[in-house]
Amino acid sequence: MNEAYLMKPNMYLIFGLIIVVFISGCTQKSSEQLDDITNNISVVAVEQSSIISENSNTTQIQNPEVQGRRDQKLEGQSRRLLEIGIDCTHENTYGTRNSLAIDKKNLNILYIGVEGRGIYKSIDQGKTWKKSIKGLVAYPDMNNKVEMCFPDIAAIYIDSEDNQKLLMVTSDITSAYIDWPYGETGGIWESLDGGESWRQMIKGNINVAGSGNLAIDPKNNKIMYYPVNPDIPTFEEAPIKESLNKKGSVYKTTDGGISWEELKMPMLPSLQAVVIAIDPENSNHLLFFTQSHDHIYGESSITEVFLHQQHGILESFDGGKTWVAIGDTLPDPYRTLFDGDVSKNNFKHIIVRPFLFGDEFPPETTQQKSFFSTDGGKKFEQTSAFIWTGRYDPHDTEGKHLLGYAPWQGWVVESKDAGKTWGSISSPEEVSSYKVKISNFVWDPINPNLVYMSGDYANIWQSFDGGKTWINILNMEKLPK
Repeated sequence: MNEAYLMKPNMYLIFGLIIVVFISGCTQKSSEQLDDITNNISVVAVEQSSIISENSNTTQIQNPEVQGRRDQKLEGQSRRLLEIGIDCTHENTYGTRNSLAIDKKNLNILYIGVEGRGIYKSIDQGKTWKKSIKGLVAYPDMNNKVEMCFPDIAAIYIDSEDNQKLLMVTSDITSAYIDWPYGETGGIWESLDGGESWRQMIKGNINVAGSGNLAIDPKNNKIMYYPVNPDIPTFEEAPIKESLNKKGSVYKTTDGGISWEELKMPMLPSLQAVVIAIDPENSNHLLFFTQSHDHIYGESSITEVFLHQQHGILESFDGGKTWVAIGDTLPDPYRTLFDGDVSKNNFKHIIVRPFLFGDEFPPETTQQKSFFSTDGGKKFEQTSAFIWTGRYDPHDTEGKHLLGYAPWQGWVVESKDAGKTWGSISSPEEVSSYKVKISNFVWDPINPNLVYMSGDYANIWQSFDGGKTWINILNMEKLPK
């Protein structure tokens, strides 16, 4: 079936590295090994005089003996990180995830997060950029102590009512509380001044190892869902050696982040919600795209293990109180989801991208596939090309038009039938080099022909003709210091 889309050997190394990006918390057990694999776990204070964030001492452990052991170990690890730093270049693709955001009240204002480098803002539609990092926490780059190594910035959200209020979520750090080493870089960061400064929103005993997204109720922005990585904390000094999540791997707030509830759900090993979608017509109707994996713990390394038991998609009709798994509508083993999207104009239209990895799936014979549904997940069909990133056009009222990134099939592709068939429309030079993968497409809220595309190595492209031609407006060379 579709042999043209088999995993090609010269691409396997690239996509093997991508697995590290999408599976959070898989770091070395030994603190001596952490520097080599936690390049995505950014952090030291940006302002060196304020290394610890203002909310860094909110977690309380009731047992005084445990508290004392925790303080001694964690303070020692913090000192080590502040002195030595972390490796910010090891396998770092300087990804942008889904962090590209457009201010709907001022379409000239753009925000982007770059793995390892921080947040950037443009006020002239991408012609010039300014760094926006005041208040964020980052460790020094051990290879260049004058540079800070920022976390994997997974997504940025602009408040629909107040465009000065921003939320940012990080990803790919070990499970931790906010006052632990490594954990102090995670969580949800808030800006009340259009990105001029940032502060940590999370307080208390909440796992801050985000899985890459935050869902905000379009009818009530005080209601949010925050998915996390529920793995066991992996750094040696962690005072808790079991999962910080007892009920589920998603937190919910109904008061704008003042308090959070851990939602109960059918758990699987390392269950992560990689995408959360809220039905615009019914805020109690939720879809969680999930993946689960196991681990083999070595003396100084952790190996991720593919699992056939998967939920695929969890669905709720009561705001997360109860869940039903609908992933069995996807064929085994294509239920381990790493990306996808749901049309905001037709909530029955879904695209998902599983990913097969590990020794069970050798690259020479493994066929990667993506799937679409037009009935809310009751039935899935394979897309005509393997779509690594697919996004629905918000201007298409029927929810049938998508843009996508298809490795080995024209690169930037387009679908006009809800994801069934795809055709090539363009191929920017940087994408065709096999080095840069595309992680997101974002449409201008007013102009349907103005589209932005973002990917690895701080790349952003701009198209004024719906994706037929592209102009590069940001890359590593253009990033301001």
